[in-house]
Parts: sequence; structure tokens; C-alpha cells
Amino acid sequence: MKVKFYHWYNAVLSALLTMLGFGACTNDGEDAPVEYGTPYSDYIVKGSVTDEAGNPLTGIKASIKAIEEYPGFAPYAYGLDSTVTDEQGKFLMKARAFISRPNIKLIMEDTDGSAGGGEFLSDTLALEDLPKQQKEPGQHWSSGTFELNANVKMKKKP
Repeated sequence: MKVKFYHWYNAVLSALLTMLGFGACTNDGEDAPVEYGTPYSDYIVKGSVTDEAGNPLTGIKASIKAIEEYPGFAPYAYGLDSTVTDEQGKFLMKARAFISRPNIKLIMEDTDGSAGGGEFLSDTLALEDLPKQQKEPGQHWSSGTFELNANVKMKKKP
């Protein structure tokens, strides 16, 4: 009885997954494993935030966001990680991003108002424009771990 149930269960499940676009694959007789996945990279983003005179700014929110843009729709942003600068104006974040989504930004915002040394304008940097160094090689779907350095000078609000 159990064998018959599992036979029908597997048949129905296979049909359902096929209708949803999932399929089986073969390795053509080789002993190589089959993988499913999406290429990605791991990022370590660190740096410092200063005012135009070079003084460190505390309380500045640093965020890594992926920006999705589709024709006919407003851009959509979702956060990958965020932190606040410390007493020396330094920050450190880690994020994983899919390679097929290259539009990733580092956004710096003054969220504490005048408490951290004045009010400052927000700044946005593209991760692809930052100097990066590969720290670990990639395996399988991973292209590796990269360290990016961002030293940002923020301008005071007029």
C-alpha cells in the first residue's frame, strides 16, 4: 500500500513541478554532480566618513541597497545591509549579491540631524566604482569574496 501511494505521490509531484517550469537534468552518464543556482559574490564593504575638513562623522547611516529598475515602473530598492559609523567615522558591512543584479549602491545618510557634527547631504556610490580586492576565490556559483573600500567626504547642508 505504501509503495503504491509513493508512486502516485511522486508522479503528481513531478507533473506539478514540470508545469511550474522545473525540470530534471541528466549528467549524460558522467559522474559529475548537477548543480542549480545563481551566480553571486560576497562583499565586505568598509571605509570612513568625514566632513569636507576631514573630521570623522559619527551617526552616519551606511546602507548597501540593490536597485531594481524595470521599464514602465518606478525603481525599487531593497537593503542588503546597513550600519552606523562609529566615533572615528568608520563602518564595516557584509553583503551577498547576485551577479545578475549589478546595480548595487552604497548610500550614506545623515540620520541623526545636527547631533553628529552638523547636518549633511546624502551621498550615493555604485559598488562597481569602488576599488576592490578579491579576498577569497570563488567555488561553484560563487565568484568569491571581495573587499571594497569607500572613504566618503560628506558636504554640509546649505
